[in-house]
Amino acid sequence: MILEDYKVETISTSSGLDTLKVNGYLLHSKFNPLKESEKIIEKNYKPGYVHVIFGYGLGYIVQSFLEKMEGEDKLVIIEPLFDVQLEHDNVIVLSNIQNIEDLKQPLYSAISIVDKFHIICSPNYDKVFPQFYKDFLKLLKDNLTVAKVNENTIMYYGEQWQKNYIMNLEYAVQDSSILKLKDKFSCPVVVASGGPSLSKQLATLKTYRKNIVLIAAGSTINSLVSEGIEPDYVISIDGAAINYEHYKKITFKNTSFVYTMSSFPKIRECFDTECFFALSPTDRTLQEHLSKITNQESIILAGGGSCAHYALTLALYLTSGPITLIGQDLAYTNNKTHADNNVRVQEINREEMLNTGGILVDGYNGGKVLTDYPFLGMKETFERIISVSEDKDRVFNSTEGGAKIKGFSQLSFKEFCEKYCNEVVAVSTSIKKENNEDKILLLKKQIQDEIEAYKTLKKLLEANEKLILKNTSKIAFSKSILKKLDENDNEFEDLAKKTALTLSLDPIKISVLKNFKPEANESAEDSYKRVKLQSLTLYREMNKAVDNIIDYANILLEKINQ
Repeated sequence: MILEDYKVETISTSSGLDTLKVNGYLLHSKFNPLKESEKIIEKNYKPGYVHVIFGYGLGYIVQSFLEKMEGEDKLVIIEPLFDVQLEHDNVIVLSNIQNIEDLKQPLYSAISIVDKFHIICSPNYDKVFPQFYKDFLKLLKDNLTVAKVNENTIMYYGEQWQKNYIMNLEYAVQDSSILKLKDKFSCPVVVASGGPSLSKQLATLKTYRKNIVLIAAGSTINSLVSEGIEPDYVISIDGAAINYEHYKKITFKNTSFVYTMSSFPKIRECFDTECFFALSPTDRTLQEHLSKITNQESIILAGGGSCAHYALTLALYLTSGPITLIGQDLAYTNNKTHADNNVRVQEINREEMLNTGGILVDGYNGGKVLTDYPFLGMKETFERIISVSEDKDRVFNSTEGGAKIKGFSQLSFKEFCEKYCNEVVAVSTSIKKENNEDKILLLKKQIQDEIEAYKTLKKLLEANEKLILKNTSKIAFSKSILKKLDENDNEFEDLAKKTALTLSLDPIKISVLKNFKPEANESAEDSYKRVKLQSLTLYREMNKAVDNIIDYANILLEKINQ
């Protein structure tokens, strides 16, 4: 966008207020801009939504919206041309945006996974900025789709992640925190992912294998081992039982396993080498709990929805040397989902995919390549990781296929190896031979104590449910009941923080926050009914979550006793 291309005129109106004309288009009414803005907001306002206003102009529409705002309403203002200075609670201003790419990250940050949003286009802004507005709508659509994928993942796997965390405690008390790996190397590291382009890099990888540290992202292990290539580290974050299929038939001699606590626990049993645990960002509330259980500092490893994100951040954690990605297509290169010999590899029908949600993005080698929204979300996570990294100058993308990942320098894999991989790297892999009986007995005592804490949490939730049902008013809760609810909530929160329960609460909170939004012109009685049902749903669902985690803890105790 070139600012000099826009002719801006200020015009007086019959109401005494000014209006603006940009390139011949009026941005507000030429009669009464304020009355016009009030009508726009009256027509478009939705309580409980995040409102995204495209176009600030002289601020009349925003002024009318602020007068209408209620409770936790949030407003995001997008102004492509002018510099807007506005400070107000629950208002985010993104102004004087020169490039749609500059809007991507702040817009994604402004709208969370639980938000419903509504777009208001100020008069004629879509005509003054036609391409920018089109790109903005696509950005919002992409954000909505990616957020929906993330939400579905949390809702679908939330309970599984909770169980996995509990069951992985048995291994974590015997393994090492990834803190032990920090800055261990200064040599080149190659991160291998399972995209279709990995197949053509395997010959070069074999040639230089002894001169690099090799990290395999999850299921990529099958494509590597089938070619006689064993990585130094394999990392898993995948929580579903099916992921065990990638590992169960492989004999690992020199590979160390790195896992987040939501990884499917049985995978850990495939490794006799020293293994390393970490937490994912979604598990950060468990950091204190895990440190207490393992008596080690627990580290949060940055990442996203893909194992490959964690493989990259592990590489940055491991080495001060150069790093490159291979097999990171994030697209259906050659109409394939994965590299050869990956247990998930499938052929896709290009035309059918384009008709059912497939999209075209810029390719590594130029032109457009076919991808989808899950891949798009993964691509954008890589771009976020590299955009905030202080080490981007030493990180390369050598996939030589698939989608272009912005922010990464592209370098062929052969060039990377010829330039950086000239010396043999010594990677020592130790076998765990410690007697861990004392650690397991201590874990047993800790889990038994935690079960008692869960029983206390159940009593608090049941007490709150009884208090809500006890309230006699049809329009509000009594002060005495609200006071007791607050006391119980505070006690619940303080105790829950000392347990592993917090992981189960995320999907419950997302569901409750999204499904009980206020309606327009809600009466006091309707508002009370909504809040009452919301509160009862919250406490009942949390109570079920406590029951589940008690079951998981008992399963772990039974396994320890056996």
